[in-house]
Amino acid sequence: MASLTSHINVWETCLQLLARRGYHLEAELPDEDSPTVWLAGKNGFTFSAETPIALLGLATVYEDIHPETDHPYWWSANTSRTEPLLYDTLLEAAVTGQEERPANQ
Repeated sequence: MASLTSHINVWETCLQLLARRGYHLEAELPDEDSPTVWLAGKNGFTFSAETPIALLGLATVYEDIHPETDHPYWWSANTSRTEPLLYDTLLEAAVTGQEERPANQ
């Protein structure tokens, strides 16, 4: 079992962490049929997500790359394009693990 999960009871912690890291925070309520949009901004960069957990993830990408300008695909600067995609590798491993489990589990 995971020690921490993506749940609404973690949102306040994520928002306070972003605030401590110097992000300007806002919430937008588009309309009654749309989810709240969570916004963070810092140094001329802005981030938008459907949950504070996702917002913290986007801010972490920014902090890892720390781009000087907001140019297209700045967020992929440290992402290898020569090795197999980690996304695919993890999903393939999950499928293999599931196939290897006995049917009664």
